[in-house]
Amino acid sequence: CSRMLRQYANLVGLKENFTIYDTGDSKKVMKQAIEIAKVNLKHYSADSLINQVGKIKNNGITVEQFKPRVGHALDGIVAKVYPEYQKLLQIANAVDFDDLLLLAVDLLRHSPDLREALDTRFAYMMVDEYQDTNLAQYQLIRLLNHKFKNLAVTGDPDQSIYGWRGANISNILQFETDFSNTNV
Repeated sequence: CSRMLRQYANLVGLKENFTIYDTGDSKKVMKQAIEIAKVNLKHYSADSLINQVGKIKNNGITVEQFKPRVGHALDGIVAKVYPEYQKLLQIANAVDFDDLLLLAVDLLRHSPDLREALDTRFAYMMVDEYQDTNLAQYQLIRLLNHKFKNLAVTGDPDQSIYGWRGANISNILQFETDFSNTNV
């Protein structure tokens, strides 16, 4: 995703020399976003907000698409902080790790010609540990297997261990439904 985004950075509002922020850098930006949004963190920390924003991004949800759930205090805070966090990243020409997937998915969704070219370029794809893919990874795989549908995956639903990082077990459980003409 990083390589793809560097090549097509301008299509997602970045310059090709963008920086990928590590956890420490992301935390600094989140603290700035909290100040800008004037949010009082009585029960939450910058780390918990970064984790929540990461979960949201791993579910393929952009700032524009995020809708806070009624009655969820953390969602209300995220609704204020997430946009500011993304603005600060944009100003710095930076992305966090979760943006690599989210922006790649966004790029492929909104650039059908590019998606077709990449689908042709990556006519064969293999995904290991498929049971540990998150929704954004699933979307990326779907978008890059649009034309040729030459996808091989390996995985075991009984070994899914990355739920805490957004892994979605239904990706493997519904594989045969989502990808027709599957051979197991």
